[in-house]
Amino acid sequence: MMIFGSGVVAAKVGATRLLEEMLYICAMILNNSHPTIAWMRRYLRPGFMITTAIIAFVLFFNDNSLLTTYEHEQEINRLRTEIKENRDTLRYYEALNRALDTDIETMERIVRERYHMQRPTEDVYVFE
Repeated sequence: MMIFGSGVVAAKVGATRLLEEMLYICAMILNNSHPTIAWMRRYLRPGFMITTAIIAFVLFFNDNSLLTTYEHEQEINRLRTEIKENRDTLRYYEALNRALDTDIETMERIVRERYHMQRPTEDVYVFE
């Protein structure tokens, strides 16, 4: 019991010393006696601090920040590339569709190649 009691007393003394030091620092800040605080009060005006905070928020923490804007630009470029590839594929299939509608030989060739169809008198061998 005695050890526990002395530990509590030591904690109270340490907390009291810490509180005294914090009060001393606050007094120095309020009196402008600390050189760093004097410099800050002289050059860092409230308008400047508010403007800096707003600019930092807009550039880094907003929904339209630099990072999200860069990510959106990358996504747009990726989608544009995908659209180009899909347009090329679409053109190929449109041309094939036109050829199938107008040319009987093309239709027969594609049906034979893809679906392995044959005439009744033919034998078809598939190599893979």
